[in-house]
Amino acid sequence: MPDAENPPPQDHANVLVMPPLLYFGALVFGIAAQWIAPLHLPVPADLRWGMGAALLAGGIAVALGFARAFERSGQDRNPNTPSPSVINDGLYGYSRNPAYVSLTAILLGLGLLLNNAWLLLVAIPVVLVMNYGVIHREEAYLERTFGDEYVRYKAGVRRWL
Repeated sequence: MPDAENPPPQDHANVLVMPPLLYFGALVFGIAAQWIAPLHLPVPADLRWGMGAALLAGGIAVALGFARAFERSGQDRNPNTPSPSVINDGLYGYSRNPAYVSLTAILLGLGLLLNNAWLLLVAIPVVLVMNYGVIHREEAYLERTFGDEYVRYKAGVRRWL
């Protein structure tokens, strides 16, 4: 029986940080750092623009697909709310974390389009925090909650790409 000394298990992932806030903070940091100490990319402008536009457009497209998948399932996008089911179709058939792939692609795309190396550099710690402070916690929660169903899904679909 749960009590003060034995609380019930949390019915959510208990992530370290909310992903949109982490990515928004990284964007603000990168733009501020560029303003204070400009750090440009040694890449030709046409290549930066092409790659940046592709990453930004792809990230937005994936974000829209992720949002539709959550709407169809009736789940809340907040990782600190209970998950009623495993989403394993659509984009989730290719990546266990399409939302985080989209946010990373958008951050990298903006870094290239703005010729801001800070945004590319800050993506490294952001992805590490996402992997260990968010995704690992989400996966542990989903495995506790859905057991073999999630283990099978995890075995067949990559974490990022």
